[in-house]
Amino acid sequence: MNSNDKITSVIRRMLDEAGLSYEMENDVQIFSLDWALHSPISNVRLYINATPTGFMLLSVPMIKANVNDHALMLELAALMARINYSMRLFKFSLNFDDGALRCSFDFPVEDGFELQPSHIVKYITFLRSVWQRHAASLLDVMLGGKTAEEAYNGGAN
Repeated sequence: MNSNDKITSVIRRMLDEAGLSYEMENDVQIFSLDWALHSPISNVRLYINATPTGFMLLSVPMIKANVNDHALMLELAALMARINYSMRLFKFSLNFDDGALRCSFDFPVEDGFELQPSHIVKYITFLRSVWQRHAASLLDVMLGGKTAEEAYNGGAN
């Protein structure tokens, strides 16, 4: 069994043990599921991708920024830069073509490391806390008209 297949089986085992409903994306090693949050952004689509060197978590909320509002897009990018500077593992990004917000994490698995479902659960839990911590600030810029600085300094950071 190659490393991709091993990682895929660990991800599948974790999702099955947790009783989570998921889909496989076009029979590739990407799992996707809707994921509820306890934050101002209440739902994201979570993608878990088995890679040849580990796994990647990518989360995308259903809400999108207005790409036609150039000032808004720049403020969101500025806010994400501030947030990303304060974090080590997770990174926010903004798609300037469709307005999608994203938060991602890449976990490399070195040879000899035995990936367990609990490792994946741990980082999914961390990802949830990242959204809970920063959702209000993101929405303050997107919907509340605040600048990146106002939202970052006054928001949950």
